[in-house]
Amino acid sequence: MKTSMEVQVLQVFERVLAQPPQDRTDWLAAQDLAPEVRERVQRLLDAEPAAGGFMEETAVAPDAVPPEFPKVGERLGNYELLKPLEAGGMGVVYLGRRADDVYDQQVAIKLVRPVHLLAAAEFRRQLISRFEDERSILARMSHPNVARILDGGSTAGGIPYLMMEFVDGVSLTEYCKRNKLDVPARLKLFRKVCDGVQEAHRHLIVHRDLKPDNILVGDNGEPRLLDFGIAKILEQEPLARPANPARR
Repeated sequence: MKTSMEVQVLQVFERVLAQPPQDRTDWLAAQDLAPEVRERVQRLLDAEPAAGGFMEETAVAPDAVPPEFPKVGERLGNYELLKPLEAGGMGVVYLGRRADDVYDQQVAIKLVRPVHLLAAAEFRRQLISRFEDERSILARMSHPNVARILDGGSTAGGIPYLMMEFVDGVSLTEYCKRNKLDVPARLKLFRKVCDGVQEAHRHLIVHRDLKPDNILVGDNGEPRLLDFGIAKILEQEPLARPANPARR
């Protein structure tokens, strides 16, 4: 299966953002990439300063993000945005809480990364479409080792969002280090990760971005598979019909 250019761009862009800011351009130049992929990643990197600082609540300038992007303290449906948690290549994740006093619940709220909303209209359309695909993918699955989707919708400005269970944990490798897990314990944990992947495969879904940072482990030792933003839904092909021996 050939990974689409859009997926490659998102994967490389996320890796670029993981580099120190002063090293990003040189790191990108050193990668073996197709020219069109490199060009699109460079354009995203050039646009990144326009949304710089949005993860720091005290440093957000009024024009740093699109005006329609929700702000901390605002409500999306029945939930209130509390604080930003992390940002990846495609989306940003906020901590949220139920705000209608029906019951107390914390959630993870995922939105499209602001810098992408400042990009060209076609790229923005593709990103929003892929984000909506993630919502439909998560809705297919129900498994203790896959982060559950709780709700979803779009803001008044047309920005899609996901409400997911909040996993208060650390990455798979960090959990193993902190708890000094031996080989049998690591294998036991890894089997649970495989169970989550198997659930996705059972629904004909290929994650395509499995890595420790996309697998969080809570204090209870249960891993949760996250970030299906670039997953692929496989179309189930009809089985080939056997030849009729009577016609041979």
